[in-house]
This record gives sequence, structure tokens and C-alpha cells, in this order.
Amino acid sequence: MSRYPVSAHDATLVVTVGWDPPLQTFFGQVMRPTAATHADATCVAWVGTHPQAITTVAQLCTHLHPYADIPVTTQARLARDQASSPPPTAFQARMGQLLEPLAQQWDRLSEHACYILLLRGIGKVDLIFDEPWESIPPWEVSAETLLGIDAHFWDWTIWLAAKDRAGKREVVEAELRKMHEHLLGPLGVERVPSSITEAVAAYTTARADAEERLRTAAPRLLEDEVRALLLAGGYAI
Repeated sequence: MSRYPVSAHDATLVVTVGWDPPLQTFFGQVMRPTAATHADATCVAWVGTHPQAITTVAQLCTHLHPYADIPVTTQARLARDQASSPPPTAFQARMGQLLEPLAQQWDRLSEHACYILLLRGIGKVDLIFDEPWESIPPWEVSAETLLGIDAHFWDWTIWLAAKDRAGKREVVEAELRKMHEHLLGPLGVERVPSSITEAVAAYTTARADAEERLRTAAPRLLEDEVRALLLAGGYAI
């Protein structure tokens, strides 16, 4: 993997670009260092994080234009890195498939900044940052937000199932009320579900209605993966 520093428009930022052979993509990182002891730098932007996300230098320049202009000499180095890079091995390609998220988004309701990944065969992974986070209001349903709503619901369902299996019934009941306020209610579900199974049934019906109304569709790959993971753990929904 190659890494080259690039001068940023904003002197408080540090910009790094490079070529990632296993993912076969260019990448760019924009960080804001901190002078505080034992504190991590803040990630302002990070592009080129999944297989073949950015396959040309021109695309990378476009992504990073708000933060920096990549010098011509660095562009030439990046192009050479790509040209001389061997294709990924079968193992690397398989790992790339496994680790490519089925869904990813910021946790809308966390007290701290938390980035959620849903991975094949693994499930939910939370990346928690020591930064304050303001909760986001309930979803507004549209063709543009339906995929985000779907990812939020299935992530929430995995988390709730773990609490239910641990016998934390009061937590589950409180979260189901919150789920209705922030997600199910906006989709048109009238009643707060009394169980996770009831929440899933209500959601899938409301999602189908929204898909027909908005003339769009959320792929079922994420739902199938969540159901399979929970079933493998002895929890059927």
C-alpha cells in the first residue's frame, strides 16, 4: 500500500492519498490532528474504503477537491502504483467480500459518535468514537431514505435480540417504544410492537407498502443475513 502526503487547503488538516492493492482502489484520508494528550485525530473524510471504490486518479482528485489538490507528480506516482500492482489473490478477494459491509451508517440515537457496520457472517460491529453526538430526529420516509431506514431497522433488531436473550425485558420494551417513535411510526405502523417478532412483522409489511408507494425497493440481502445470523444463534424472528 502506498501513502503520499498532500498539502491541504486548510492548514489544520492532514491529507494522505494512496493505492490499496488488496482492495484495488485509490484512497484518501483527511484528518484533523489534536494537541490534546491521549486524544485521537478527528477523521474529517475517508474515501476509497471498499473494493474498487475509486479506480482512477481523476476520481480521487474529484473526491478530495474540497480539501486538497493532488499535485501532478503525486498523480503520476499513484498511476504507476496502480499499473504495477498485481491483482489480489483468491484469499484477498474472498476476504474483501467478507469484510465489505452489507450496510453502514452513523448511529442516529447514540450518546457518542458511533459508526455501525453490518458484516457478512459476523453481524453488527460498532466503531465508537470519544466524541459527543446529537441524536437525529425520527426518519422522514422517502425513496432516498428507504435504504437507510432498512439498515437502521435490521441493526436495531440484532441489538434488541441480544438484549432479549439476556433477559433484559425492560430494555427491550423501552427500545421498542423508541423504535416506533423514530422508525416504525414514520412508516405508518400505528401501534407500538409488544415483541421483536411483532416489530419485524410490522416493519416488513410497512416497508412493502412504502416500496410500492415510492416505486423503489430495498434489497433483501441484509434482511436475509440478519435472519440467518439470529437463527444460527437460536433466535428466530
